[in-house]
Amino acid sequence: MSATAQMTPAEFDELEAFLDAQAENDNTPPLDSVHGYFTADLCGPAPRPFDELIDLVLEEAEFASEREAQRARALLGKLWLEIGAALDADALEPLLYTVTDEDEGGAERTLYEGWCLGFLECVEESEGWAAVLDAEASVARPDPERTPVTMALTPIAVLAQHAIREAELELEGDEAPAVPAEMQALLDELTPERTAELVDALGDAVSELHELLAGDRDYNAEKPEPVRVEKIGRNDPCPCGSGRKYKKCHGAAE
Repeated sequence: MSATAQMTPAEFDELEAFLDAQAENDNTPPLDSVHGYFTADLCGPAPRPFDELIDLVLEEAEFASEREAQRARALLGKLWLEIGAALDADALEPLLYTVTDEDEGGAERTLYEGWCLGFLECVEESEGWAAVLDAEASVARPDPERTPVTMALTPIAVLAQHAIREAELELEGDEAPAVPAEMQALLDELTPERTAELVDALGDAVSELHELLAGDRDYNAEKPEPVRVEKIGRNDPCPCGSGRKYKKCHGAAE
C-alpha cells in the first residue's frame, strides 16, 4: 500500500466527534476501536475490501444528510489509507488516549481498552485470522500456546481480555462467566507495572504480526474473478432469438 497524506488534526477531530456522537445512540464504535479494527485487518492474513470494513463500522450510523454520510466515509477512508501506509513503513502507533486520574493524585493513565478491543474484535470476526490461528494450534509443538502469531498477539489479547473481564465483573459480579485457565493465569499477572509493559509492547506486536503474516497476505488475499465476455460474430445468429444474423439485427448499428 503506497504512502498517503496524513489526516490533518481538524479531520481527525471531525471524525472523532462524529463517531462519538453516533456511539451515544447505537453500536457505532469510537475512533480508537475503529483504529484497532482497521489495524488488525490490514496487518492480518487476508485484508478485506475497504467498502466491507466501512459498512461494518457504519452499519448502524444515522446521518443527517447524504453529504454527511459521504464525508464520514471519506474520513474513514483516509484513516484506513494512513494505517496501511504506516504498517508498510513499520511506523504504526496504536491510537491510545491518555487521561488524568484524579483518584490517583492526578497521575496520567493510558486508555488502551478501546484500541485493543477493536483489534481483538477484528481477529475474532476474520476468517483469515481464524485460519492462521487454527493452523498454528494444529501443529505439534512442545508448547502449542506459544506459537509465533499467538505470541505476537499476547499483549493485545491479554489487555483486551482484561478490559472484557473488568466489564463482566462490574456488571455480573460473582455470576460473571469463568475465564479459560491459560488466560486467567495471564490476567492474574497484570500488576500496574506489567500492564504498562504490555501497553508499551503494542506497537512492536503489530509490527511483528505484519511481518509474520506477509506471506499469507500475498497468497490468501481474495482477488476478483476476471470477467470474460463471449464475442458474437457478425454472421452468428442474433442472441435475441429473432432468427436473423447478428449483423442484420442488433448488430446492424455497428
